[in-house]
Amino acid sequence: MVFLGDMPRVPHAVLKPLCEAVANGAPAAAPVYEGQRGNPVVLARTLFPDVLQLRGDVGARRILDALGDRLALVEAPDDGILFDVDHRRDVERA
Repeated sequence: MVFLGDMPRVPHAVLKPLCEAVANGAPAAAPVYEGQRGNPVVLARTLFPDVLQLRGDVGARRILDALGDRLALVEAPDDGILFDVDHRRDVERA
């Protein structure tokens, strides 16, 4: 599981389905809310070599995009998978 430290509102309801998707054979799983993919993501061990090749602050978006239909998508109950805190004013919305 890859959690981002600046995302305080991730709904717990997505965690088990994300893990189950990967346990059932998906190479990775990501939550979606209203068509937008968010975080956290779960990566199968087979993707670890690809993750180790990442350099800088690029994230795994390229790896997930390359999976196409093999990326399992899990519907999230709210926008907590998209909400991140980048500025002090964002904390007020949390």
